Amino acid sequence: MNEMLFWVEASPEAGIGHLIRCIALAQAARLKGVQCLFLLNENARKIALTQHDWEFPIIAIKDSDDTAQITKLILTSPPDVLVVDGYTLPVTVLTDIRQSIKSIVVLDDGELRLTPYADVVINGASTENDSTYRQQRNNVYCCTGSKYRLLRQNFLAIDIKPVALRHGIVICFGGSDPAALTIPLLKALDKTATQVPVRVITGAANPDHKKIKNLCSKLRFPVQHIHQCQDMAQAWVDAKLAISAAGGSQFELGVCNTPSILVKVAENQHSATQVAQAQGWCRAVGKDIDINELVAMALALYSDEKTLTEMQACSQGKYDALGSERAIDAIVKVFSASDNDKN
Repeated sequence: MNEMLFWVEASPEAGIGHLIRCIALAQAARLKGVQCLFLLNENARKIALTQHDWEFPIIAIKDSDDTAQITKLILTSPPDVLVVDGYTLPVTVLTDIRQSIKSIVVLDDGELRLTPYADVVINGASTENDSTYRQQRNNVYCCTGSKYRLLRQNFLAIDIKPVALRHGIVICFGGSDPAALTIPLLKALDKTATQVPVRVITGAANPDHKKIKNLCSKLRFPVQHIHQCQDMAQAWVDAKLAISAAGGSQFELGVCNTPSILVKVAENQHSATQVAQAQGWCRAVGKDIDINELVAMALALYSDEKTLTEMQACSQGKYDALGSERAIDAIVKVFSASDNDKN
């Protein structure tokens, strides 16, 4: 297996989680000598180039809906493996190219739209759709469940700190904050007259980052705003408490043993978030929670170091950052079997 092509979406509407986990997979592949390229539209290209750990060639496309252009680009020089990740990528492209690509990998969150074309499905959040994946394509290889959470390489080198040596609350609602929770949360915190230090992180696709920066300059509590943070591993490790969107970020928080309040902003986050809450290291709430209730929960937790220490202990040994490496090993195995069959 010499080359992988990643066809991924990222935008203010879709967020950047698809792109981030594909970067994690590409980093693991590159360490095994595989060349990785990305097929990106303009929105995704701009977001990719803001990432400090970006080091992959880009094949630019004008529009993700231009199926003729995308099909032509893929078939002009077919990769050994095509990786697909996105909720709006047109399925007709996979129909047209399926017979020309040795292995197709689909990253799925339970959407099940692209998985009928997959040789390998990656879903690090859950195994509950395995039977459906196999009904859709009977020889599919399922990289599902906790062993296949895709985290970038910098999460392999973290030094875990005990709660007593951590500082402040970190607020981050992912790459785009689709529920627009950051500004109301900061305003509600300010009304309490708290002096708890806060670090608020906005992602590359957040359309309100300038408004958030301006608001932070007017708040009465200690606050640092970081836009496009380039080391989330260190940010999570330093946090005494995190208020975060659920989804991919919760796996990062689990690896960092960071006590957290996870806010579910999408229905497909429900299952994995319930598992995390049952483990004891986080509290899970919905995006429609009263913002003042969320603030009260956060400040009560932050002031209770005994509970935070107990929460941190609950995450120990339950998460690691090796999912990307395991997934690449599985992809190589499937590709090699396919190659042998065709020879």
